[in-house]
Amino acid sequence: MLPDQLLIISVETASQSDDFHSLPEQWQNLWRKKHKMKGWQGNAEDSYLKKAGIYAEFGQIISIGAGIFKKTEDGQNLRIKAFQGPEATLLEDFFRMINTKFDRNRLILCAHNGKEFDFPYLCRRAVILGLPLPPPLDLSTKRPAQNKNWDTSEMWRFGDYKGYTPLTLLATALGVQAEMRILSGGEVNNAFHHELANDDIHETAKTNVLLTAQVMAKLKNEKPFQEITIL
Repeated sequence: MLPDQLLIISVETASQSDDFHSLPEQWQNLWRKKHKMKGWQGNAEDSYLKKAGIYAEFGQIISIGAGIFKKTEDGQNLRIKAFQGPEATLLEDFFRMINTKFDRNRLILCAHNGKEFDFPYLCRRAVILGLPLPPPLDLSTKRPAQNKNWDTSEMWRFGDYKGYTPLTLLATALGVQAEMRILSGGEVNNAFHHELANDDIHETAKTNVLLTAQVMAKLKNEKPFQEITIL
């Protein structure tokens, strides 16, 4: 049986601006330095639109998918929703849920590649916005061994740190299916800034949560969820 204090999450992000040249000059120069340091091909203007969203200093959180478990006599149900709105608001709403709906000192967060991306990104954006971190995300002074949160990509490595397995590949390999379309990182950025397709972004966040939850259940040798509700 999975822990009762467990929350599956997926963070969707985008660049701060839809146009590199609309950034203040200081930020343009900082990104040019990032571009040069990384050795990316092309120019800084193009790399900004493709890659800025994955860096908390240059990006923003635009959606957080969350999967909550409920124990039943026969197993567990899964309820999935997405937090949306202005970044500070959605973070405040997400943290409020953690602080009021869970035992925040026992809560375990789980995400695919969460220890490399979702968890630190949440922490960094919260600090930038001046928001207090709930205990499960107060990680700045903790050693890796003290981070009790789960990462399905780490679980799948089984001690092998030579590569990274994307969520969709791992889900397919484990026989997990999802009917909803998943946007890639670049597609999320374009959908947010140019297509104004926020519904697609939130569906992507929820689908990632669904896949992560089912992958985690497989890795933990748990029974399939009795009921899955996607709001």
